[in-house]
Amino acid sequence: MKVSSSVKTKRYNPPKGAGKAKIEFAIPNAGGNSSSGEKHSHTEKAVRLSWWNTTGGYDPISSAELPEWAVLDVIEACAAIDFLSPKDAALLIKALAASIERQL
Repeated sequence: MKVSSSVKTKRYNPPKGAGKAKIEFAIPNAGGNSSSGEKHSHTEKAVRLSWWNTTGGYDPISSAELPEWAVLDVIEACAAIDFLSPKDAALLIKALAASIERQL
């Protein structure tokens, strides 16, 4: 995955001395691409929760990459079985509404 940007996790803080976790984005028009896109020369947006050990090494096993379509499938599947609490679903709706407003 060629990372174009990253952000810290909001809900997970690794124990002291346990390395770090962050959310990484691969967005083609911002200089990134998914691992699949890099291998097969097509453009695809993707995101992953990346894990880094205490020495700064990257853990590819614990850092699964999801293409945009998979993120949508996961969110829809969670909604279909009421996986998220009403509070968490409302937070997600609020964040998505703000994203829509920024893009209009």
